[in-house]
Formats: sequence, structure tokens, C-alpha cells
Amino acid sequence: RNITSRTNTFDAYYKMTGGKPMVPFHIDGEDTTSKEEMSIFHEMSKQYSRTVAPGHKDGYNTFLCEWELLAGKRRDECLTDDSAIMVYRKSLRMLQDCHDELKSRRVASLEATEEAKRRNEGMRTVFRDIRTRVMAPNIGVAEPESFPMEEPEAVPPGDPFALNPSVAMASVGRKRNASAPLDIPVSAMKYRRVEPETNMNQKIKAKKLPEGVTFNIICKVCGRKRSEHGGSNLFGSNCPFRNCGRCGETNPYHEQRKLKMGYFCRNPIAEERAQKYETTVKQMAR
Repeated sequence: RNITSRTNTFDAYYKMTGGKPMVPFHIDGEDTTSKEEMSIFHEMSKQYSRTVAPGHKDGYNTFLCEWELLAGKRRDECLTDDSAIMVYRKSLRMLQDCHDELKSRRVASLEATEEAKRRNEGMRTVFRDIRTRVMAPNIGVAEPESFPMEEPEAVPPGDPFALNPSVAMASVGRKRNASAPLDIPVSAMKYRRVEPETNMNQKIKAKKLPEGVTFNIICKVCGRKRSEHGGSNLFGSNCPFRNCGRCGETNPYHEQRKLKMGYFCRNPIAEERAQKYETTVKQMAR
């Protein structure tokens, strides 16, 4: 042999295999051949199953044959076309190992994502517990003299308006010291805003049915008469109606506004319909 001519291991292996070497996949390789092989593997592996026996028609033996044909075709193209990219032959074990490695990386990535979610949720729980244990500082009430109200009649009308600090803090539920007095001038009480009660609210404030009317006559769910339900088995808790007989709105509408359905409905936008409903109920009580 000629000892002056040296070569690397791959060149010797390439010659020994007759120009058809089996080279493992380099998943993280940056060279053109490694990227081309991984791109082809991702595309071709979708047609074959790793979980079946290699001898199955969809097994990796068929995958190996297809890869051998592709590698031979690429080798021939490289002899005539300089832009062609070489693809090396693979063994059955190389194809299987490449699939298993890619799968393990995907699983590790998903587990890392789930672990990060659990860690963030744990931190939120810790901060939530800290907020519940740490109380806000107790702030005293400002002195009444800071905003004198010797002439409450001079206070301009409207809401909101200037009030003694003690009155303002009491209206919003502000914490105060137990020893701090709450001085509310008697003359300022006439400026308190009182919500007017509608006729409908006054009628059903007691939350009682009119005399002579019971839930055997009107439905406790929707407020309609028994005859409108089509049978006793569809009355009361088995009511088929999903809207209120008093205001006409649906059940989700009442749930969102925390209103009751039926006779005790307090929907303020259906005042006219509620008055007609009250008239009908009174006629039923006679």
C-alpha cells in the first residue's frame, strides 16, 4: 500500500461499502445532507407505523425498501447534477431509533409545558393564600373639621356631592377605627338619596301570594295558570316553559340578573306587562 496517501475513516468506509455506506441520522445536524434526510424522514414516516411488526405491509421493512430506492436515486442524480443532495442508506435499526428519538423529544417537550403550567398554578395559589392571610392596614377616619358643614343648605344638589368625610366613608363601607366617632349632622340627613320603590316592588315586597291564590292555581316556576301547561304532569317542577309569565324574559336572563321567575319576578323593565299580570291574578283569586 501507499503510506504517503492518507484518508479519513469515512472515505475508507465509503470505498469499502462500494459507494453505498449506511450513515445514521444526525437529528441536530446543520449540514445540508442532515437537514435533507430529516425532512425526507418526516415526510415518509407518516405512511408507516412503528408499533406494528417490521414485516407488516405498513411496517418499517417496507419503509427501509423505499428509503433504499430513494438513496440509490439520489446517488445517481449526484453523478450528473451538482445541485442534487446526497441521501445515505439506512439500516432498519437506524430508522427505528430516529423515530423513537423524535417521539421522546416530543413527549419531553409536552411534559415540560405541563410542568410549567402546574408550577405557575402553584405560584398563583401561594399568592392567593398570602393575600387572604395579610390584612389591609386599618386607616382612621379624617376629622370632621376638615370639611365643615355649618351650612348644609348651601350644598349644591346632585349626586355625588360634598359630604362630611365620616358620611362619605360610611356610604362606601370604608374601614375605620372603633374609637373614631361617626358624626353625621342631623341637617345633612335630608340630602341622603333614597331609591324610590316602584308599584311592582311595593306589591310583592311581602313575598306572599294574594289571598285566594296558591301554587296549585299558578305555577311556582313560570307564574302561568295550570290550564296553560297542558296537563298536571307538566305543572310546577315539571314546567315546560323557559320564559317568565310575568315579564316574558327567558330563564338565562333572570339568572344573569339574579331575579326570580313567576309571580315574584322583579324585572323593572316590564312594568306594564306586570300590571296586566297582577290584574289577571286578582281575577283568578275571586
